[in-house]
Amino acid sequence: MNLGIVKFLGFEQIFKNALTGMPIGGGKGGSDFDPRGRSDAEIMRFCQSFMTELYRHIGEYTDVPAGDIGVGGREIGYLFGQYKRITNRYESGVLTGKGISWGGSLVRPEATGYGTVIFAEEMLKTRGLSLDGQRVVVSGSGNVAINAIAKAQTLGATVVACSDSSGYIVDEAGIDVPLLRQIKEVERGRLKEYAARRSAVIYVDGGSVWDLDATVALPCATQNELDGDAAARLVRNGLLAVGRAPTCPRHVTPSRCSRKPASCSVRARPLMREAWPRPRWKCSRTPAAIPGPSRTPKSGSPRSWSESTTAARPPRTNTATRGTTCWARTSAAS
Repeated sequence: MNLGIVKFLGFEQIFKNALTGMPIGGGKGGSDFDPRGRSDAEIMRFCQSFMTELYRHIGEYTDVPAGDIGVGGREIGYLFGQYKRITNRYESGVLTGKGISWGGSLVRPEATGYGTVIFAEEMLKTRGLSLDGQRVVVSGSGNVAINAIAKAQTLGATVVACSDSSGYIVDEAGIDVPLLRQIKEVERGRLKEYAARRSAVIYVDGGSVWDLDATVALPCATQNELDGDAAARLVRNGLLAVGRAPTCPRHVTPSRCSRKPASCSVRARPLMREAWPRPRWKCSRTPAAIPGPSRTPKSGSPRSWSESTTAARPPRTNTATRGTTCWARTSAAS
């Protein structure tokens, strides 16, 4: 975690909230507190201290924090309790990720993992395929990963591997989701405990889950998981589809990538050009049809308004007519 990642996550949150129409802010933050090996009481005291400093900067009409890595329903509960204690108000909209019994939303824990798999299913449908019968590998073993595994197996896929920060497991019979939930969400243990309780499971200490053969890959852990080398390796091993966005440019090491899903996935895509044709974008209106001052390209300019360009940006319009520029997506063959 670093400041650049936090800034981009906040930037990304603004657009996500704009897309859903939910006015819940765009801030991001975190701490250097490591919860591993801590008791519930220690974690509660930290969350209370954190909220004591945070409460004046948040609110249901100001900014609404949500849990992320290392922050689940337990931590959100501690934070919400302290917020109520300090403000003497019950504002259930001040935090997302709460329990159902105290203002939480139905399907909220499953939403990201389920959405990942549903999107992957729709991608496969464009090629006349489905998840049924596919061999899937998943990175991570947190909330998103567990629910992605559950949904993929509901749709007929066999999820054979998942990972955590220590290593990964390979279960050729398919991941046992109830056992995985018990270990990761209740006992807060490690994947090596899964291998100890289930026969014919291989635990690999360290390494990369992307070294395995799979037809579908679902990165569900953190950012910058799938770089160009891993993508090329997966394609050689028979990959058909990748769901989610934590990818990294081909020639940039994961530790230096800025986690910009759109640009990263486009830059890594040349390695998988046959599987995912690179989209091309162009403005569907002529310069004369766009309001504002004339912006005729200079003579000899390498880019003209009529040509189809990748990731071309629209011209800026004046304030009175902003938002009137129309864009159309064209196929790679156009």
